[in-house]
Amino acid sequence: MAEIDLEALKFGELNNIQRNDANSSGDRQRTSTATAIRFATEKAFEINTLADVTSFYGIVVGVREVSRAISEYKDSIVVLQETDTPTAGAEAKNYLYKVYIPELEPLPAPESYQDPVIGLYADVSIAKGMIREQPSQGALVEVTYEDVETLSHPKITQVLAPNGKTSGFSVGESSNSRNSFESGKGKTKVEPTGGDIFYPGDDGTSFLALGASYIHMYSSFAKQLGMDRFALSGKVIEWIKDQIDPAIAEGKLDFSKYTHAFFFTGPNSLVALQSGAKVFKNLIALIEKVRTEGKKHNKDIKMTVVTIQGFANYGLKNYKDATTIKTMRATKDYNKLIEDAEGKTIDYVIKWAQKGTVDYGVTLPKTIDDLDKEELAKFSMPGDKTKYSEAIKPFWTKDLLHPNKAGHAKVKEMIEAKEGLLP
Repeated sequence: MAEIDLEALKFGELNNIQRNDANSSGDRQRTSTATAIRFATEKAFEINTLADVTSFYGIVVGVREVSRAISEYKDSIVVLQETDTPTAGAEAKNYLYKVYIPELEPLPAPESYQDPVIGLYADVSIAKGMIREQPSQGALVEVTYEDVETLSHPKITQVLAPNGKTSGFSVGESSNSRNSFESGKGKTKVEPTGGDIFYPGDDGTSFLALGASYIHMYSSFAKQLGMDRFALSGKVIEWIKDQIDPAIAEGKLDFSKYTHAFFFTGPNSLVALQSGAKVFKNLIALIEKVRTEGKKHNKDIKMTVVTIQGFANYGLKNYKDATTIKTMRATKDYNKLIEDAEGKTIDYVIKWAQKGTVDYGVTLPKTIDDLDKEELAKFSMPGDKTKYSEAIKPFWTKDLLHPNKAGHAKVKEMIEAKEGLLP
């Protein structure tokens, strides 16, 4: 079995968030002074590489059973987090995990599973309803933070290799063979595909939600409504569609149970294509694929699409101005096409775009010459970094791109209020 020495992991190998190829090791404490100064200088002039990153890959280096309650998020009631047990009626157990994320952890990598440094790592718990198999030491997992800026409330939201053997990880032993990762610039080969991006909802649910981060997020309206989810952050619509057949073949996606499918997706495709018509075409292709599979079992399966709010403030901070202008115009065109399709190729449309944007009617510039950044910034979600949103609290976004739990709660309210939608 090929193995990886955690100390040998280079910065950016698990999480490709770097902008340069100068790296001594994943452990920043062992970086040379000259390299550290170089990093500091380059950092002052590079773009924010964490602007749209909410989750990180890491390796489980510690597991312990606890008898106390494990809190969910700070605005929730403290509940006992129970994990599935293989035997019916067995006592549910609670676990806390220590996860080594080389790009975030300032402490040294452990030399063994008994290394005392592991006890100083942050506790990470399982996101309820997200994990089908408990990870063990050596497992490769995805950790999502409630607030990535403060790294608070980390949750394991995905297990890519549950037992530490599939990906060949070990602590304290090195090898030149890295069968789950490629050398170079930290790009990983362990990206979830097919059934890996399916997350079961409440028992008996007949609703399926599809998309990228807006559905994948632990706080999404789909999670709040107990829907099954088929999603992965950062992906375009075509990629999501291409994962359906493999997920069906793997037995993970069972369309016989669904009466309704929900779609809340588009920003990744809008940035990539900068054309509302092209993205809408891809959305319809995804909808028709879901409709075709669903009608094999339920001829009356319904399709609902949530429109996309403006995210100009995010674009102005992270993209070139010309890209932001084209993307926001494409977003508005995309939403219009979705609304016009209601009652035709789309059964129901949830007009979140108007609700979730500070000023959806603001005139969008056509070119750089027309750009008024203060006006364009109004085509954004109310967030704590937006001066136009003081009247709306709690804020609906933290990063100006993704709705937070409060934002998704508003989407949930709109779905529940849509006449004839929910039983």
